Amino acid sequence: MKLNEKTIFLLDGIGAALSATANGLILPLFSERIGFSATNLRLLGLIGFLFAAYSLTCFLVVRRPKSHMLLAIILGNSLYCLLLLAIASLSSELSVWGRAYFIGEVAIIAGIVFLEAKVYRSSFRQKIGVTQD
Repeated sequence: MKLNEKTIFLLDGIGAALSATANGLILPLFSERIGFSATNLRLLGLIGFLFAAYSLTCFLVVRRPKSHMLLAIILGNSLYCLLLLAIASLSSELSVWGRAYFIGEVAIIAGIVFLEAKVYRSSFRQKIGVTQD
């Protein structure tokens, strides 16, 4: 699958749905072992669900997504990564497993943000007529 301004939303939506499922449904069952409250994990799951709904709507409904739509999810994902890093570094109750999970999730989302930024830059350059040499 070639990543473009439309298919990047599918990738992001699937990733956000997986994150929502893990944070909202699976990890709360292990909240004591993780060292993070089930309520807060469900809140993270809700954020993932909202991101998934946005990205999958852009993929399924919007015929030609605009650059600002992609910029919105890049910004949202980046802020979510900062939130997870803050949790991983500031939560004194977080276990090694919890810290490893959040740092791993940040690494995966950062990789997706990198791909989204690459698609955004190439899309923007095409729209203003700038070519890569």
